[in-house]
Amino acid sequence: MKVERLEFLKKNIHLLKIDVEKGLILNRKPTLMPRGYLIISLKNKLYKVHEIIAVAGGLDILNKTVNHKDGQKLNNRISNLEAISHGENVKHAYKNGLVDLSKKRGENNGRGKLTENDVREIKRLLAEGKMKQTDISEMFKITPQNILAIKKGKTWTNV
Repeated sequence: MKVERLEFLKKNIHLLKIDVEKGLILNRKPTLMPRGYLIISLKNKLYKVHEIIAVAGGLDILNKTVNHKDGQKLNNRISNLEAISHGENVKHAYKNGLVDLSKKRGENNGRGKLTENDVREIKRLLAEGKMKQTDISEMFKITPQNILAIKKGKTWTNV
């Protein structure tokens, strides 16, 4: 959490009745957000319940992410929370199957530039051997490294 948000939370946390062991805020009704986290409003600022519990439980969350050890976003008990780096949190999510990889691959990747049909055409052109990889990369407006990764089977393995 960034320093300004953390300072605001620490300054106003006394307004909340918190059961750290159970992971509950007793004097506010939390809202369940689409990504599965509970949030509350504290002086017109929104905070995730697990972040509040972490601060109330004495975890140092400055410039860190509060992670649910068991992967259950509604289990806000202090014993289930830890303060870790963003990178560690991402690794935890992948390691524990909390990220749906099918949504991040191929055409479903928000940063992807190719379609499955593009990749089939690239593979066909590579197999044909009549064009240079650099020419293929220019044709599809991607880097030669992307073409090489497709050729070596490091990316787009599903096509």
